[in-house]
Amino acid sequence: MSSFSEKGKQESTVWGNLTGRDKRRCTVGGAAAGRGKRSIIPAVVLLLVVFLMGTLFPPVFDGRAAAAAGFSDLQGHWAATEILAAAEAGYIKGYPDGAFRPGREITRAEFATVINSYFGFKAPENPAGFKDVASKDWYFPEIGKATAAGYFQGYPGDVFRPGAPITRQEVAGVLGKILSLGETAGVEVAAAGGELNFTDAGQIGNWARPAVIGLASRGLFVGYDDGKFRPLQAVTRAEAAVLVSRVGDHLRERIKTDSPYLQVAGDIVNVRTGPSQSFGVLGKVKEQAVLAAETFCNGWYRVGHQGQAGWIAGWLVQECAVPPRDNPPPAPVEPEGPGNPGSPENPGQPVEPGTLHIDVLYGEGALKVCLRAGTDTEDYSWEEKQAPQRLLIAVPGVESLNSPHRLVVDRGGLAQVISQLNDDGAVVELEFAAFPAPVGYSVEEKGPGCLEIVVPYQLLVIDVEETEELVAVHLQATAPLECETFRLRNPQRVVMDFPNLHLNPELADWEKDFVASFLQKLRLGQFSTDVVRLVADLNAAASYEIIPGTKNNMLTLELQKASVQGKLVCLDPGHGGSDPGAVGPTGLREKDVNLAIAQQTAALLRAAGMEVMMTREGDYYVDLSTRAVMANDHGAAIFVSIHANAALNNPAANGTSTYTYDGWQKEERAYLSALLQAELVNALGLRNIGIFREDFAVLRNTQMPAALVEVAFISNPAEEQRLAGSDFQERVANALVQAITRYFTE
Repeated sequence: MSSFSEKGKQESTVWGNLTGRDKRRCTVGGAAAGRGKRSIIPAVVLLLVVFLMGTLFPPVFDGRAAAAAGFSDLQGHWAATEILAAAEAGYIKGYPDGAFRPGREITRAEFATVINSYFGFKAPENPAGFKDVASKDWYFPEIGKATAAGYFQGYPGDVFRPGAPITRQEVAGVLGKILSLGETAGVEVAAAGGELNFTDAGQIGNWARPAVIGLASRGLFVGYDDGKFRPLQAVTRAEAAVLVSRVGDHLRERIKTDSPYLQVAGDIVNVRTGPSQSFGVLGKVKEQAVLAAETFCNGWYRVGHQGQAGWIAGWLVQECAVPPRDNPPPAPVEPEGPGNPGSPENPGQPVEPGTLHIDVLYGEGALKVCLRAGTDTEDYSWEEKQAPQRLLIAVPGVESLNSPHRLVVDRGGLAQVISQLNDDGAVVELEFAAFPAPVGYSVEEKGPGCLEIVVPYQLLVIDVEETEELVAVHLQATAPLECETFRLRNPQRVVMDFPNLHLNPELADWEKDFVASFLQKLRLGQFSTDVVRLVADLNAAASYEIIPGTKNNMLTLELQKASVQGKLVCLDPGHGGSDPGAVGPTGLREKDVNLAIAQQTAALLRAAGMEVMMTREGDYYVDLSTRAVMANDHGAAIFVSIHANAALNNPAANGTSTYTYDGWQKEERAYLSALLQAELVNALGLRNIGIFREDFAVLRNTQMPAALVEVAFISNPAEEQRLAGSDFQERVANALVQAITRYFTE
């Protein structure tokens, strides 16, 4: 078996890589000094102390002193101005030895710390937990702030990977969240008649494309002189300082130009210590209070509140370019506890007779409009209108409104809520967004004087284009479309699950038959309470591709006859660099065999029309988490990790084996593993050890069907000699290609 560090259940960390680099620097320095033990030892100790303080702890060098005196390693650096400005502002710091180290990669935890410092976030009340983030770690509170603010997320398996270098596309995703670019970025670029002009745009993960588009179109994140964006390249500390500075300048200009003032649109609205409901309540403000906007983050505004910086939800305020006339100044109120009437977070509280209060509440699977008045709901009446679609609700006996006359929603299929008084009471109009089909909703009585209109987030439109070679299924919903797509066999099906979504009543039991050679039927259904499922029943193996729409509530599923053309395969040559893997009796290193086989396999796959990405192209080390992230970010169709087995205490051990993981897409993973094992055994003629299920990191963290092959035992003298031969390596490569081809076409 290969070394435990490569395939074991523990994730390697970035500190190991950093330590390796710094140790090499220390060794070179010591050798150069070479003037006796008295001079070498103190120098090495000093370097080690500086290194350990810089890596095991976040930089703590005082930013103001640095700005005044200058960092020791910024002379002539291209980003010196931005770095010194960031240090002066206090949101990025240097090291105890007076250096900034601009070229050092910045980790995910460190980048979160920079963002948190820039915005001044306080700790949330209930920070999210991750398996690889302990409460004793220095970055525990920073990661809690970042995930609570909603601009940073973890990985599958409930891990955050705090020590992993953050890539350019990950930074784009973070900054895109902060600027709320997800929905509008693609539309803006399409309207301008342009696309991403980077020559490696195809390597940018689908999840990051809207953010990259939005940032690039604003000139906030640019590519390189050779036309590339390099989405998987790690971001340095200097680049991080420049990017945050650019985004900060953009936010200030946006606030100054578009919405320097905010008018509170809710009755009593919370001002929080951070930009989400996970943060504590700093205070409250009343309806029509006018606040000065300072900056923006992920749909929330930072405002001044009683001498402190607080955050208020963007959907609970009206943006104003100039102060509204005849409005009172900000009117804070003291917290009144859980029973505070009129709080959007505590609907259903009684209101004074003759007064109507309206709340718009957002949930994971629906939004709700709550009408509360001091009359019985049996006195309410309502009717639906079309062109445009509206719901008119008459509330008799109302003499005053305790809510804004116009509440802009623009979410979940609801455009706005308008209320006005008349001689009989009040009329409330819910105006729905324009869609090809009516938005579904329900009206429910929730006790005396309380009426609730529930608008589930719903799949609303399905259109199908069909040719002899291709079936395109266009989907549109009232909320962002997130899907989990997988394949089932016996019988063959492609399945798409849409969480936190409901099927519009007009699409209930929708299905369509086909005459295509590969497709039998498409059918829609409410798979569970909050999951919509689309199933493609196949006549034969078919290829599929998910294509994002111009808005994040639209996407297209393309189905066509099975083919290997254009399929992206991720090959993972195990080990590399400082990690040789297992070593055979004559010194053959596993890392070299793995790379040679992977390179031959890649050439054959490309010749067959497939696209190939490799987790490493040469003899260098890539940590386990990054290998999986690379495959995930590129949207690889499958992941194959190539290894040689070893049993150092049993040189007679021999044979071929394959490993799979009982996680997401379990059936597809098992199918891929079975094909790989069968083709390898058939081609190599070695003992068939079998297929095993293991919790290997590279299998657990990949989001596509993945398998790990152990070609032969490098610890067995006879099999070591085979592994060293180019003919044997070519047979292995052909077997892998045959298995991969069968996976895509059978």
